[in-house]
Amino acid sequence: VYNREVCFLEFLKQAPDDGETYWFTEPDARIVAPMPPLKDGIDCAMLWSDDDVHMTPSFRLAKKSALPFFQILRDAIEDKPGRDWHGDSAAFIQVYAQMKKPPLGAVVTFNGVVIQFRDYNHYTPLNGRIVQHYKWKHKRKLI
Repeated sequence: VYNREVCFLEFLKQAPDDGETYWFTEPDARIVAPMPPLKDGIDCAMLWSDDDVHMTPSFRLAKKSALPFFQILRDAIEDKPGRDWHGDSAAFIQVYAQMKKPPLGAVVTFNGVVIQFRDYNHYTPLNGRIVQHYKWKHKRKLI
């Protein structure tokens, strides 16, 4: 999971500064409906879930302008045990607390980056209305 943060950060560093939006998620996810774009002035969207890890590590929709936020996330995971598994959850919980725990639907500015919190249930469950994530034993259904 640490490599996910390193790779996305490096991708954003090398991306052209042209305002494009990039979606980064798990390889076993499929878009099933048009993904709402980031509105003007918003640098990235993260998913908010009603569980222990409110800000979900497995999904991000971001412009290059969100780079400082993803630097913070990468730095946070470097200090966590379990960088290979669940270290991202600990890092995201820590950063989410630093953000003062914004609720679902919130748009916040953190370290100069404007972040929107979208509903996890639309993007991550197997029956998500925008993205469906074929986790665990459901991977064969993706094929």
